[in-house]
Amino acid sequence: MSYISYADKEREVQQARAEYQELLAPFNRPAPSPFPDENQDQYRRRVLPFVQSLVRGFETLKIDNYLREPNFKFIETQVQEAARREASHPTNIPDGELREVKKLDQSGRIFSEFFGKPSSWMAQFTNGTRKRLIGIRTETERGYRPGNLG
Repeated sequence: MSYISYADKEREVQQARAEYQELLAPFNRPAPSPFPDENQDQYRRRVLPFVQSLVRGFETLKIDNYLREPNFKFIETQVQEAARREASHPTNIPDGELREVKKLDQSGRIFSEFFGKPSSWMAQFTNGTRKRLIGIRTETERGYRPGNLG
């Protein structure tokens, strides 16, 4: 085992925190602060279950300290990729909520795309009853008549 200075260890932990902050930013959640004397591996193992709870399909996967490094790195990569997909095209949205995803178009301008059910924002324009259009009345020489009668 080689010696790692405190500054190098702190730099590695802050780099891991920056990666997780970038991953959690679309979910409007901050990356947790590292504990004092926590190394990069310990931080990644502590924060991954937090990201895992935001991604559908990985909620029940048990990640513990006994998971060896090659396997942990593979699972961490899978969870991070799923979190990036969920951030760019959300599927885990509760009823009555809209989620805004900001993206860049080809010219570099920011635009917003919303995900969720349309009723979550259109319900405010209804009075609780649903109506539908049966026909359009048009004016003729004999007066108004429905347009679908010929």
